[in-house]
Amino acid sequence: MKLPFILGIAIFTVAAGTGETDPAVAPSDVDTPSGQEADPFAPAFGGSSEVRAIPEARLSESRDTLRLRLEIWEMDTVAFVDALDELATQGDVGEFRRRLRQRKGSRLVHAPMLVLEARSGKSVEGRIEEIYPTEYEPPEVLPGPAVEKILDEKTPETLGEVIQQLTTPAIGTAFETRNTGVTMEALAQPVEISGEERWDVSLSFEKVELLDQVFHGPKELNIIMPVFGSYRCGGLQRVVTSRWHFVSAAAPATREEGRTWVAMMRVDRER
Repeated sequence: MKLPFILGIAIFTVAAGTGETDPAVAPSDVDTPSGQEADPFAPAFGGSSEVRAIPEARLSESRDTLRLRLEIWEMDTVAFVDALDELATQGDVGEFRRRLRQRKGSRLVHAPMLVLEARSGKSVEGRIEEIYPTEYEPPEVLPGPAVEKILDEKTPETLGEVIQQLTTPAIGTAFETRNTGVTMEALAQPVEISGEERWDVSLSFEKVELLDQVFHGPKELNIIMPVFGSYRCGGLQRVVTSRWHFVSAAAPATREEGRTWVAMMRVDRER
């Protein structure tokens, strides 16, 4: 649902960043381009639509390339709890996912994917910049002759009719911007321990959406404010290569009860 006064600007960005300094890693691949600081909507993770020069140090480097997948499924909350009770080990998450794909009433909500290099960060986002009013010029009573003419034709009987017939609407004079859409950022580095190959993944996923609009006072005043909902998951997590892992589970940002969003992550070597 779109609000009156709200302007939508769609933006899709893929960006790369650099993690902690390491002797085996090339210098930063993402120097801030000139003029980016002046852009109020510039991505915070070093993203830009500009093409940057490739550091010469990369020519003699060997880097691990990974494919990071995040899936967020929606399912019945009671069914999720029952499925958790049936899981014996962390390795069963892959089987949980296979069953989830066949379970009636479940659906895949989001499935972002990043191809990134070890010890280097990357991000992807698809957003709409919602611009909405925060201050209004108050309504004004119409000039006397206009009011008299209206009253001669029809006398308003309710407050709403008075406002609608005898006053000007409220007009937005100050505005704010809220980015809606999906953003994911990730950084991965190898874990040097014996046994199965593992990675420490720092993950951040966020979805913000415009859910509704709320009228303040009589609707005829046209003073409205947006209602946004947000969902976030992520953090620092150790994962085994080519194995699905739970990230989190929580209620989605809706007014519907009894539903749960289940986030799962997997890291594979890119071939």
